[in-house]
Amino acid sequence: MTNISLEDAKALVSPESISKLKSIVTPKPIINMEAKVNNDIVMAALCNAVNNGVIKMSSLDERLVKLLNSSTNTLSAVKLGNILTQIRKSQPSMCCVISLKTSGMSSDIIEEWTFTGPEVHFNKIFEYVIDRFDITPSLIRTKMTEMLKTTIVNNVAQLVAKYNSLETDEEKKELSISISTITRLVNMSGYLLFAEFKDVM
Repeated sequence: MTNISLEDAKALVSPESISKLKSIVTPKPIINMEAKVNNDIVMAALCNAVNNGVIKMSSLDERLVKLLNSSTNTLSAVKLGNILTQIRKSQPSMCCVISLKTSGMSSDIIEEWTFTGPEVHFNKIFEYVIDRFDITPSLIRTKMTEMLKTTIVNNVAQLVAKYNSLETDEEKKELSISISTITRLVNMSGYLLFAEFKDVM
């Protein structure tokens, strides 16, 4: 039997074989999402995508596995951007789609926003929802108090007032807006906000 160099041996193995070997040799991460309760729509979508295999285990890094195993139930726009960047390294067409829908049986899509990372901002969704449903601080204080604590209602009303007082898109972009706040405004208006991770070719 003749000896061959390591480089020659590597050249004989196809990329598909190397990939298959890596999947066999690399231990699968253990994920337990039982601690996740009252997730915001983006965290719920992330958990569903991992559970359903839409996001492959090979796309998860150590930080993402740690996040999924934690009790953290919200995802900021910045975190979503980082997560999408990580996932897209091995699943380049993966994105997060947030949809505004009617609340009836048909659940028609009114508007959609697609995020690919690395930079993600929820401000355009916030602005669209405020304009579409003519949301004002006084409307929030009237309608939202039926569903939420006064402190939350006041925080949301103040955020809307502050956002409307900003003059430039750059200033508005700098204001941190959570998907939970937007979801509350959408629900108050009788509509639904839905998030999903999916491959968009």
